[in-house]
Amino acid sequence: MAESSGYSSFIYTGHTDPVLRLWTKNKLVKPIKRYTFHNMSAEDLSVSPFDPEEFTSCSKDSSFAIWTMTESEPIFAATNDASYPMLAVNYHPQNPSLLLAAPLDGKIELWNKQDRKRIYSIMPPDDMLFSCMAVNPYDEYSMAVADETGHVYLWDLRRLKKPTQHWQAHSLPICSIKYNPHVRHLHISYNRMKN
Repeated sequence: MAESSGYSSFIYTGHTDPVLRLWTKNKLVKPIKRYTFHNMSAEDLSVSPFDPEEFTSCSKDSSFAIWTMTESEPIFAATNDASYPMLAVNYHPQNPSLLLAAPLDGKIELWNKQDRKRIYSIMPPDDMLFSCMAVNPYDEYSMAVADETGHVYLWDLRRLKKPTQHWQAHSLPICSIKYNPHVRHLHISYNRMKN
């Protein structure tokens, strides 16, 4: 689920079916629009911080897509070269031309949104199993990546050969990581609880 960055009444949702849905909080009985492109379940949704009508999605079918609220088909889509499922896709919070996409192989792909081209792939440590990522809203070069073994890695987007810091944060897989909106260097992560 993702909330529109400019229209507080709109919510986008992805599901175990391939269809993305747009809802209005005033009428939650049924979606007001459906978006069809993926052929497997959606793994992640992200709304542009620069354009309240633009959002991205990614799917187990190894693709990610850029959409506008009004169009039923994507304005751009790309597929992972090795056909790995796409686990996450994020807008950079300060650079409107940069998207970050994460396929199952653990790489973080940097895409130029305007040129529609992949510009770099961050190679993770061999034992890293990607789970989620976040870019620091106060520092355009700082990115946090968490993995399925409970580790957190910090990357400097100016020096992408290896992470600048790394530590064991949890004993179980991390399902979400965020930067604190009030404290520049503080991260918040959540791990999956045992049943």
